[in-house]
Amino acid sequence: MEDLTKYGEQELSLRVFNDENLYLMRHNEGFITELKEIFKFNGTQETTLLIDLEEDLNELVKGE
Repeated sequence: MEDLTKYGEQELSLRVFNDENLYLMRHNEGFITELKEIFKFNGTQETTLLIDLEEDLNELVKGE
């Protein structure tokens, strides 16, 4: 498990949006639970990711 808590609030989001496998899974049910098996992250990093995922989903919906 990689500890991301020593990095900034964007680190978890950066990992998800820049890793092809994580990116493809980003809107799957249980995604955060899966991330918790891979990374150690704090609440601020999780909140930042959730906001980014919501914005990403909104953009996907607009594009359809």
